[in-house]
Amino acid sequence: MRSFMAVCVKTIKKYPVEDLVTPVFIFERLCNLIYPEETDTSEFLLSLEKDPQQEDFLQGRMVGNPYSSNDSTIGPLMRDIKNKICRDCELIALLDDDNGMELLVHNKIISLDLPVKDVFNRVWLQDAHENEPMRIVYRMRGLLGDATEEFIENVASKESDSQDDEEVYCLANVMAECGGLEVMLERLKSIEEAQNSKQMISVLLKLFGYCIRVKINREKLMNPKFGAIPILVNCLKMSLAANDSQTSELVLETMERLLADASKQASMRDYCKFASNCVEVADIRYTDERIILLFALLSI
Repeated sequence: MRSFMAVCVKTIKKYPVEDLVTPVFIFERLCNLIYPEETDTSEFLLSLEKDPQQEDFLQGRMVGNPYSSNDSTIGPLMRDIKNKICRDCELIALLDDDNGMELLVHNKIISLDLPVKDVFNRVWLQDAHENEPMRIVYRMRGLLGDATEEFIENVASKESDSQDDEEVYCLANVMAECGGLEVMLERLKSIEEAQNSKQMISVLLKLFGYCIRVKINREKLMNPKFGAIPILVNCLKMSLAANDSQTSELVLETMERLLADASKQASMRDYCKFASNCVEVADIRYTDERIILLFALLSI
């Protein structure tokens, strides 16, 4: 994987900076290698099964297995599945009782407030084959004693996961090792206006966002010889001139992360002075307190 990423960077070097099409595809590939995005599951199957230990206590059976997630009675919340089971099995007494029935996936008790789709993506797919229907076991709560299984109250997305960034974005280290950061900066620096270069700017900022999650890349980008801050300042000016608030936000996030690290290192004070040489009062085109504060930090 690492060698393939290095080949991708080497391939980009072969294309002139005026090429705003081919490198975009390669940069997107690098983004996906570093941080694969969750695919939007349009349809999946579910199997609703009675707990075998409660066979003699629960009447009825779900005869439509497997059910499609596109079925209007399946979701959007796990509570809707519980209610479907109650209706189809004529367990009317449990229909309005959120405490009477438990739903389990992978031997974990699932909160009825969770979206079915999130449970499928972030609980079922973690330990199961993608092509298998999600097996949901239903049972009466407390019928055979207190539950000992783990209770899942929320399912974190990748962005909110508690995993360490150094682990999640470990492949981004390759960009510091193979000259990838220099290539990215060169491409961003060569852009003269935002309108016709939106795709290139977008993918580069996305890739920068992944890269700065790991320490080795932040340290390299904070080296004054690479001119990362002046290049980002210029990109910010272009996006502000084009009234592109989304791109401006991405640039600001990248700059803030780098400057936050720089402010913690006394040896980087010279770097801040270097960056401030590229910022003039005329650069502040937008009266946003956050941007003004950022430019103030640049002038430390």
